[in-house]
Amino acid sequence: MVDTAAHLTVKQEAFVCAYLLNGFNATRAAKTAGYSEDTARSQGSQLLTNLNVSKAVNARLDSEGITPAKIKIALAEIAFGTDLADFDLALGGTSLTDLREAGINTRLIKSITTRFEVDKADDDKRYEIRKIELHDCLSAIDKLAKVHGMYIENVNTNVNIDNRNNLSPEELAWITARRGGPASE
Repeated sequence: MVDTAAHLTVKQEAFVCAYLLNGFNATRAAKTAGYSEDTARSQGSQLLTNLNVSKAVNARLDSEGITPAKIKIALAEIAFGTDLADFDLALGGTSLTDLREAGINTRLIKSITTRFEVDKADDDKRYEIRKIELHDCLSAIDKLAKVHGMYIENVNTNVNIDNRNNLSPEELAWITARRGGPASE
């Protein structure tokens, strides 16, 4: 793994940490990192386009095992089916803890609540009503994919050819990658 921390200022490093802890909210992260309330939104946006900051965010995600490959797998799981069918039979009055102990994958479930109602026509009949609340997994995965740079953004970049020699190799590579072409010297 590349040591990107050496290329970050103290405020940038604080931003990276706050960004990951604040649910990928750049404005909140900029405020936490010490940028002013008035400029936090623009500073957060600008920091996310900084090559070293972007590399540091991706390195941290990778170190936690949140890789583009895992994000793709999670998206495929959501797109092609959920694990809800697995515990349709197992739900018979059990809690999330019981389901997990039984080895059933419950990561999509936020909560299960059960209530009983008495039949209005027949007091001897009771109905069990179970409510399953799911996490917003797609939103979470979408945020992770954006942070990891898995989406192609439509970025218009105009570079004056005469000024290309003034760019660092990293800046030129970043611009070229955004434009989708090979770097030329």
